[in-house]
This record gives sequence, structure tokens and C-alpha cells, in this order.
Amino acid sequence: ISLLGAWRDIFHQWNMAFRIASIHRRQGTKPSTWREILGDWNRARHEHRNREQALLEAEISEKEVREKGATNRTPIPSAG
Repeated sequence: ISLLGAWRDIFHQWNMAFRIASIHRRQGTKPSTWREILGDWNRARHEHRNREQALLEAEISEKEVREKGATNRTPIPSAG
């Protein structure tokens, strides 16, 4: 996609967002305050960080289990 095409897509998306907001305002919906927006953003950021941390911890635990399983195997005696 060209830079011009990317800009066209972004302008189209913003145009649609403003049209949707206009419809909502006409229906009586009140826009969010900056405090609400920042609070939602902050919550989402913390949830994302916690989810990433949980995934990392699960990955580390899984790796430890695999490594422990590999070291606990008893060698099979060779016939000979």
C-alpha cells in the first residue's frame, strides 16, 4: 500500500468515527470525559501487562517442566 493510500484509509476511518459519534450525540449519548478515557486506557494497559506477565510465567514454568522431565529420564541399558 502506498503512503497516499494509507492516508486515504486513515481519513476514511476517522470520517466514519466522526459520523458514528455524531449519530450517537443526536441520540443523546454523552461523550466520555478525558478522565474516563484515561482511566479506561490505564486499566487496559495494566490488564495487558498482567496478561503478558502471566503468559511469560506460564512459558517459563512449561520450560522448567520439560527440562526437569528430560533430566529425570533413566537411561535404557544397551543390549550387548
